[in-house]
Formats: sequence, structure tokens, C-alpha cells
Amino acid sequence: MAITRQQSLQVAEDLLAISDQLAIQSMQYFTNSRFSWGAAARVLVAFNIRDHLKGIVALMKADLDSQAYGLLRSLYENFLTLEYLSRVTVRGRRRLTPKQKGFLFLSFPVYKRGLTDIQYQKENDFRRIRTRRSKLVKSDKYWHGSNLKDIAIELDKIRPKGDTPHLDNYLTVFSHLSFISHPNSRDNIYYDFDDKTNTFVLKPPYHHDATPFVSSLYAMRSFRKWATTIKSPLANEIELLAKKIVKMSKLI
Repeated sequence: MAITRQQSLQVAEDLLAISDQLAIQSMQYFTNSRFSWGAAARVLVAFNIRDHLKGIVALMKADLDSQAYGLLRSLYENFLTLEYLSRVTVRGRRRLTPKQKGFLFLSFPVYKRGLTDIQYQKENDFRRIRTRRSKLVKSDKYWHGSNLKDIAIELDKIRPKGDTPHLDNYLTVFSHLSFISHPNSRDNIYYDFDDKTNTFVLKPPYHHDATPFVSSLYAMRSFRKWATTIKSPLANEIELLAKKIVKMSKLI
């Protein structure tokens, strides 16, 4: 028996309820004495994943399943980013730690401004960030000086075989979601053409009931990292929900 739309949405809403508590706890956690580049970067990405999951639920409730795929693509990209921010990886001969990646992530807006504003290049903040960044990455491309594909490759190199299969399927998953989210026919889900009468007929709203559930699989893993980062007791509640989600995944 396939997972129902109601079950799929309920899982996402249960997870969002936990994330709402994590959001409040995060504000309480980040006092001046507890700030760290790595932790702050991870929490910001987790907030982004939370918003994407909320958007997916809202779109599904409005019968806009086809548009929810676009948010799932962004959620998945943030999932990969959070994985990357959470681990030590090696790029070439350079070892990058979560703290160093957190610096790259949070300082990029200042660095980016300096790339386009000649006058701002004279500012001490930009000079300091440029110097430190140059010791970590050699490219100006994105905050991490790379691309999403290379990030996934870096992550796969440090994983034992069989661990986190979502990343092993990176190219397939992301490419498929990219095709759906980019302008295209979307397999003609909006209308039918009647050859006999030469008329177009609108189809009923496109439904893919498992989208909130699949999104929750990625979000759940990310929220677990979020809870661990801010040392929240909600990590135990997420673990209980994770067991339920894994058991329900057999319905897909």
C-alpha cells in the first residue's frame, strides 16, 4: 500500500513542529560566549531547509505539487551543503574543517561585495577576509570556491561504503529535480490533446503524494544535526520520529 497524501503531509508537519522549537532554542543558544563560525553556518542552513519544507507543505495543500519539486531541489541542495559544513573533507591536498567552512560561508557576502565594489576593497574587513580565504580556497566561485558536484565528491570520499546512499545517488537525484524545476513540458502534466476533436483539455491537478515525505527524509537528517549543534534535548524527539519515518519509507 502506497503512502497516502495525508500521511506524507503529517510527517512533514510533525517534523516542522520540532523545527519551530529548535528555531527558538537557537536564538537562546547563540550568546556571544557560544558563537562559532561552524555552528552558526550550520544553523543558518538548517533554517533554510525548514523554510523549504514549509513551502512544500503549503504548495501541496494548494494542489501545486508540480511546483513543490522546485523547492525539493533547493532543500536537497541545502541538505548537501549542511552535510559538507558538518564534516572534515579534503580538496586536493588541502584539509577543510567545519570551522573553516563556516568562516567561508558566513564571510562570503563581505567578500562578494569586495569583488564588485572597488572602493570596498580598501576596507579592512574585506582585506582580512580575502587574506584568510586565499589560504583555504583558490577560486571565487560560490562561498566554497567549488560547485555542488565537487562538494558531493568530497563527501563521498570520506564515507564508508553503503553509508548515506542519498549522496551516492547525487547526480541522479539532483539532475532529475533540476529537469523538473527548469522550464520544460514537465511531461505534459497540464493538458491533454484530443486528436479526434483537435481540442486541448485541462488535466486535473498533478499529484505526487510522497513529496513531503521524501523531503522529510532529508530534512530529518539535517534537523538532527541542527539539534546536535545547539545541544538541544529535542535530538531525542527527532530520533523517535526518525524511526517512524524509516518504517514508513517502506510504503513508498
